[in-house]
Amino acid sequence: MASQCIEKLASRCYKQVKSAQSGVFCVVDEAARLAGRAGNVFAFVTSLTNQSNSRAITFWIEMTAASPHPLFIHQVSLSPSAEWVPHCHGWILVRVAEGLAYCLPKGTARELNVGDGFMSPASAQVLVRASQLGAVRLQFVRIEPELFAGLLTVAEWLKLAAMEHRAAEISFFKADEMTGQKFARLAEQAGAEGPSVRCAWLQLWAKGIERLFAGDKSPSEPDNNKLRLRLRQLVGQMPEIELFRYSLSDLARQLACSERHFSRLFSEEFGVSFRSHQIELRLQHACQLLVDPEKKIAGIAVDSGYQHLGLFNSTFKRRFGVTPSEWRRQVRKNQTG
Repeated sequence: MASQCIEKLASRCYKQVKSAQSGVFCVVDEAARLAGRAGNVFAFVTSLTNQSNSRAITFWIEMTAASPHPLFIHQVSLSPSAEWVPHCHGWILVRVAEGLAYCLPKGTARELNVGDGFMSPASAQVLVRASQLGAVRLQFVRIEPELFAGLLTVAEWLKLAAMEHRAAEISFFKADEMTGQKFARLAEQAGAEGPSVRCAWLQLWAKGIERLFAGDKSPSEPDNNKLRLRLRQLVGQMPEIELFRYSLSDLARQLACSERHFSRLFSEEFGVSFRSHQIELRLQHACQLLVDPEKKIAGIAVDSGYQHLGLFNSTFKRRFGVTPSEWRRQVRKNQTG
């Protein structure tokens, strides 16, 4: 069943690439989740297309380039009755600047007047439709949390990932509410977004995430086990970027338990094994460092938590299908070509 869905989605993906590359993200992300590879879009493309790794990297970079830059405001105009789907990666903040629109998440309709808006993950696949009475101008800002290392703790990252997976966490705001008013003030500075303005956009998104966290109704077992409570406290205060720098023995020592016990608790608490989560964090961090041509591969391996270059190369190739050097060459080729 899942494989059939993936094939259909892949077919749709190729058609969308030919017409509008920016429309690829929601299709690929949906298929990646069905394949059990949430967040691993590159591996999904490589395995599904049967193309060379070079073609798969090119495809991934083209999709990334087509997505609007995060933390900068963008605009889209809709004629009467026209529709818009915010195809992007990460999260998005949307506001109606002019006209009357309707937000249509999963068959329901929400009226949006001037100044009203919403925040949602890209996985929600929201549709915005302009009223028949006139044109609409929308303003939107994209947030890509994985670019902001150290912003969220391990527990917050895992909770955020669960929200994105459910694809139903849409938060609406009105023009006269704090979010709507702050959005309007920041939008007035379009074209002059310095670091302080970009940080303000990030803070606006973070406030919305805090409200979603506070209202999260995910089932959780009450547990008075002191060791489990200490684990929650540990990951609740640790930025996720620090997680890949600690060994399993280091973390187990902090909880005064065995490595096996720590691994079992982590898996039960967050639904993912500690080893696989740590490896993913390390490799994603390595991908970001590889973009800088001045950084040596050996140094990147150490910065990503690998003391042995051979282990780093083999792990990277097993995950992405290419070596770190091949990845870097292809990225540079596509950036310059």
